[in-house]
Amino acid sequence: MPPENLNKLGTPFFMTKDYRTGLGLATCYKIAENHNAKILINSSDSGTNMSILIPI
Repeated sequence: MPPENLNKLGTPFFMTKDYRTGLGLATCYKIAENHNAKILINSSDSGTNMSILIPI
């Protein structure tokens, strides 16, 4: 994933495809925030990994 897109992830209506709404990750970030969770994203040339940390 290009570095310039990493900072925009979770922003409502940000998308890289023409046929999407751009609300999916924004919704996930809001749900995580409501549960005091964190979404971590690591990206490199070999791929992108996302982790969700939920406190118990």
